Amino acid sequence: MELVENNERIIIYDLEIENFKSYAGKRRLGPFHKSFTSVVGANGSGKSNVIDSILFVFGYRSSRIRSKKLSLLIHNSEKYPNVQKCSVLVEFRKVIDDVIDPDFKLTISRVAYKDSSNDYYLNGAKSSFKEVTQLLRNFGVDLDYNRFLILQGEVEQISLMKPKGTSENDEGLLEFLEDIIGSMKYKKPIEDLTKVVDGYLEQMVEKINRVKVVEKEKDSLEPSKNEAVKYINHENKLNYLHFLDYMIKLKELEQQDSETIAIQQQLKGEKQILETKIDEIEIQKEEKHSELNEVQKISNPLIKSIEAHKKVVLNLERSFLKAKQVCF
Repeated sequence: MELVENNERIIIYDLEIENFKSYAGKRRLGPFHKSFTSVVGANGSGKSNVIDSILFVFGYRSSRIRSKKLSLLIHNSEKYPNVQKCSVLVEFRKVIDDVIDPDFKLTISRVAYKDSSNDYYLNGAKSSFKEVTQLLRNFGVDLDYNRFLILQGEVEQISLMKPKGTSENDEGLLEFLEDIIGSMKYKKPIEDLTKVVDGYLEQMVEKINRVKVVEKEKDSLEPSKNEAVKYINHENKLNYLHFLDYMIKLKELEQQDSETIAIQQQLKGEKQILETKIDEIEIQKEEKHSELNEVQKISNPLIKSIEAHKKVVLNLERSFLKAKQVCF
């Protein structure tokens, strides 16, 4: 997390060096101007040791401070032969819109001992390398690519660089500038992404080739497809005609069904009328049958009487005929 805004920056306000390399005893360098950007001086005047003291506080290894081990950073001279430790304290101030903030003060110090052990302190309280470097990063100090510092001799070394490194481990001006601007940290991710992209490109080429093969197969099947489409269209038309025929027949059947229902209703009505008439006739028949029985009851004796009289008349006629024959 950045601890400074766009209009803010931190500066080295002063240094307190004690028994560090060529500086015997306690020395205070500063306060520095807010626009202080370089340390200059004659050869042997201690310029490099000032820069080394800053790098020491920023957590750089002894090899980067031109020393084989931390204990060799402790001042050693005839006048001060048995110094047990060295320390450097850097005081930072915050500049806001080109004005030093009087309410802000940060001190970071590092102490190295004879046994090459060391301690860090933040504002006088014991701290750790991780905490110190993280705090500096949060304040925008680039400890990864050293963009905040150019050491003595690096300018000439930069001017003699080849334009671009010839191998992976060879550094040219391009690689150096990428280090400065911080783009080198993206090199590995870019390479990884390039591999991923190359993989996708291979897949894409493979898919494109596959598409071309499929397109050729599709083109070869185009005549068959057209024939199939033509057949399906004819089949659809035929099915549509069959459908129309079925609909017409269905309509006719519906009409016939309506007529049949009407005829059925008519016949049902006529049947009811006939059944009513039959019932009436049956009633009349019963009545006539009863009357016939009554008539028969009356006529039967009469018929018998008539038959008897017919016999008498017949007998008389026979007697008359016989008598007539005798007379004549």
